[in-house]
Order: sequence, then C-alpha cells, then structure tokens
Amino acid sequence: MHSFVHMHQPVTYIRMVAGAAFLALSAVGNADAQEREADTGHAPIRFRDITSLNFYGQANEGVLRFDDGEETSDYGIVANGNAVSRAGLSLTTDYDRGWTFFANFELGFLARPAREKTQIGSSRVDDGSDRTETRKLEASLSSPRGGRFWIGQGSMASDGSSEHDLSGTGLIASSNVSNMGGGLFRTRQGALSDVSTAAAFNNFDGLGRQFRLRYDTPTTKGVTFRVSYGTDVVNNNKGDLQDVAVSYGGNVAGRNLSAGLAYAHDKFRDAETISGSVSALDPGTGLSLTVATAFRQQDRDARYHYLKLGLQRDWFSAGRTALSIDHYSGRAIVKAGSTSRSWGIAAVQRMDNWNTDLFFGMRRYDYDDSSDAFQHGVATMLGMRIGF
Repeated sequence: MHSFVHMHQPVTYIRMVAGAAFLALSAVGNADAQEREADTGHAPIRFRDITSLNFYGQANEGVLRFDDGEETSDYGIVANGNAVSRAGLSLTTDYDRGWTFFANFELGFLARPAREKTQIGSSRVDDGSDRTETRKLEASLSSPRGGRFWIGQGSMASDGSSEHDLSGTGLIASSNVSNMGGGLFRTRQGALSDVSTAAAFNNFDGLGRQFRLRYDTPTTKGVTFRVSYGTDVVNNNKGDLQDVAVSYGGNVAGRNLSAGLAYAHDKFRDAETISGSVSALDPGTGLSLTVATAFRQQDRDARYHYLKLGLQRDWFSAGRTALSIDHYSGRAIVKAGSTSRSWGIAAVQRMDNWNTDLFFGMRRYDYDDSSDAFQHGVATMLGMRIGF
C-alpha cells in the first residue's frame, strides 16, 4: 500500500533520505566484513594451475519517490534497474596454444524493480516481490587468433550497443532513462492515465540476453565484430533473433573512447532496430561526453536521441566522484505521434575500500500524444551498490 504526500509536506521525503543514510551507515559499520567478502569473491580458486573458479555478485538497492504533478508516491526500498542485484559463478580453463574454455552461471534478483513501480502497484501482473532471473547460463571457447564462440543463455551480439558510457554515472543515469523508476503520467485534469514512464521511454538496446549461438572476432586495434542467432526461451517467444554488431574500445588523441553500433532483427515482434552509442572521456580533466541513438521499424517508426555530459574528480580520498547531466528525446515510443522527453542529474561516489558506490539521481519525465495533455513527473532515487 503506497502512501502519498503533497510536495509542500517534506516529512516523508526526509524519512526517505534518512532511510538511505541508514543504509549507507550500515555499510560503513560493516566495512571490514564487506571488504573481506569482496577480496574473497575476486580471488579465484585455482585447480591444477589451469582452471580457476570465481564467485561474484552485487547488491544494488535504493529508495525511490515519484511526484506525478498532483501527489507524491514513496515506494520505499526498490531494486535499481540500471544494474540489478545478482550473483554468479564462473569457471575458466586455459589450454595449450592460447585456447580458453569459459563457463558462466548468473542469477539476477528482481525484487521490487524500480521501473515497474506505479502509484497503483506493480506494472506487471505479479508484484515481482520474489522473482529471480537466469541472466547467464553459457559457455565459450576462445583463442587470440580464432576469436570466441559462445553457446547458451547470455548477451546477444547487439546487447549493450546503446549503453557505451564512460561518465561514471551509468549506475543511476543511463540512456535507458526509465530504469530509475517513476510511475503513471497524470492528465492535465489530474486523472491517472494508462501510460507509464517504463512504457514511454526505451533505448532499444539490441536483443538483450537470449539463448543463442554467437561469434566474436579477435579484437584488432580495439575493434571487435560480433554476430549471433538465438531465441527467447525464457519467455517462450517463438521466432528467430538475429543481429550483428561492431564495438571499439581504446584511446584516440589522448581521450578514452568506447563505441558500438548494431543491427538487430526480432522475428517474433517483426521489428528491425539499428542502435549505437559513443562515449569519450578526457582523463586529464575528467570531462566526458556520451551520445546514444536508435531507430526501430515495427508497426511504426520509433526513435530516440540521448546526450550526457559528465565530470569525474578525485575530491575525496575514499574514491572518485562522478557527476552528470543528461537529456533524452524520443518519438513514437508509445504510439505514432507521441513524444517522450527527459532530463536528469546524477552523482556517484565510489568507496574503494568497501567496494561500494553511493548514488543519487533526479529525473524529470515529459510525455505527450494526441489523445490528451499530460503533466510531467519527477523521480528521485538515493541508494548504494555493494560488490562482492
């Protein structure tokens, strides 16, 4: 059951901030234990000098509120959809002549995802309070000259094509702006509509994680080509999934650069998508620029553009601070003629000794179509990610 307060009543918001502060202080109080867990998780167990076993994961939670223009909803503790809580186990075996076998099993924990919360409950049929997801169940065989062959549940070639981001704030502010959470838009008359922030904003980031066959070429001067063929066995969607992608990671004129471009065909949804992103970081000044865009042809032609400016500095001995401001503009995401706009600010503070990130984000969502006029919404999230 959600509680509502008007904007001129700050008590609930203060409680929300206090709750996040309590989470942060709890992490500080258990810093030694968390650091030991992190060290244990990142130090692989080795067998016969050629095989290593590594356990890893993260907990990523925050507190979320959403002002829809009439009332403010406090959702309490939710899962940060930009990097969900997860745990995984990987095995690596090195053979002669540079060949490597790799296997990975990873579960995601999707209790109360931020993007699915609305003023009247979850946007899914179930509440999502106890859901888990098999993110990865895959194996690969690779060599420096032969490239890498993948099989199983995992990233398609186009996955991540819209999310190359060196700003340091991708934990709370990515091109998939709806991940921070929000709710239903209200009409100008004050009634709740059936359009949610999750539906109105999309970054068309390739085909995600599916059961697939995939091949990656060897990386040459920072460039890698990928191709994959798969199907959505998790949701039992019948239809072929095919995509190709190219990515780059390296240094150009003294700037760090990460970029990707992909084409994807989803036969089940009869959709074709071209998506891409590029991010550049100047190590000297800490300034970064990130751009992402995509075009999807389905029953209508939908597209978006995303721009982010970032700054990273070592202001505190605990770790690097990252700040950013961004803007999203989309057309026909919900229906033909609809427009979706968003701007946001974000801050991420790294705590190196605890393997922890503290984050804050505020985002405004605007939506419009020919059916009615809508009020804007503002989402605020404060939380932390702890890695192990």
